Amino acid sequence: HQEPGDNPVLFWIHGGGNTGGGTNGQSPGLFVKNGIIVVTVAYRLGALGYLPLHHLLGDEFASSGINGIQDLVAALRWVKANIEVFGGDANRVTIAGQSAGAKNVAALMATPNAKNLFSRAIMHSGSGLTVHSPEDGLEVTTQFLNANKLNPQDLLKLTVNELLKAQGKFSDDYLKNYPFRPSVGTEFLPQIPAENIQSNIPLIIGTCHDESLSFIDRTSVAAPINSRAVSHATSIPMSEIDELYRRNFPDLSNLDRRIRVLTAEEYWIPSIRHAEAHSKNGAKIWMYRFEHKNEEGYAPHGAEMGHTWNHSQGWTLHETWSDFIKGKSPKIWPIYNSNDRQTLIYGQNGKTVVRFDPSSAERMIWSNLL
Repeated sequence: HQEPGDNPVLFWIHGGGNTGGGTNGQSPGLFVKNGIIVVTVAYRLGALGYLPLHHLLGDEFASSGINGIQDLVAALRWVKANIEVFGGDANRVTIAGQSAGAKNVAALMATPNAKNLFSRAIMHSGSGLTVHSPEDGLEVTTQFLNANKLNPQDLLKLTVNELLKAQGKFSDDYLKNYPFRPSVGTEFLPQIPAENIQSNIPLIIGTCHDESLSFIDRTSVAAPINSRAVSHATSIPMSEIDELYRRNFPDLSNLDRRIRVLTAEEYWIPSIRHAEAHSKNGAKIWMYRFEHKNEEGYAPHGAEMGHTWNHSQGWTLHETWSDFIKGKSPKIWPIYNSNDRQTLIYGQNGKTVVRFDPSSAERMIWSNLL
């Protein structure tokens, strides 16, 4: 038996686009058997967590665009103060998340309020680019109000159910992807996380090969890319990016090209940008890509999660993640840097290989775009 306070802690942040998800999405049993204390945390979502109101309702609502992140900081402070009672070591906390959870990990890495509350981080399919500028936050709030024919004071009178109904109507009308995301420009979150990472903590970060398959309408893959599918690219029309892919990868089907474009735009390239920014702090970073194909021949969003939380014969994800949470450096692949970009590929049935700059021709397309 280990003494109270000896066990490392996994602080897990669920995904769900900052509008859904919950604390019971994964079973912590195997991590616990490996001597890891698991904390799963809820946080405010949607309009309650991420709708900026300070520019309309004053300083009392200064944190309204980052309420969800503030909840996570409060939970980390609780862990710092109390986890020893549960056998956890408050100085060995790894924050981790998938999808929106990973994007919120990035925000925690960038807010001064969370500094020294964790010692390591793991990011599945998310980056430090998915935030709103002050101008974008104002646009979101304005469109939210217009979509529901409300004025700012009306929001304060809505019940939670009424607010959720208004949130749904707005989301149906909004012409971009993921409207509810942290807003930068306050003392709490001064800058885009990838431009303001607060420490040099070790980081595991990666994506699945075919992330965006889960969100694509297969009946319209030959049509122009709808703005509702785009999260980050603003400097060039997506039609031009799609054409670059068409010219450079002419053998791809319409579906596969759409998967490649949107996976790169939303997940893969932003993760590389986050890793590049963090490496400037002198941090040790390990980049992975999950490429085990399902029966249809793809590795979509979330495909790695079952292997991360559970032991699968022939796979190393759970054991590697457990060792990392315990403070060890991954042995099966080298540290990532922007010179050789060594990336661990989890291939078919968990077979691993290290590749230098995987998909480099595709990455180069985005070199000046994201």
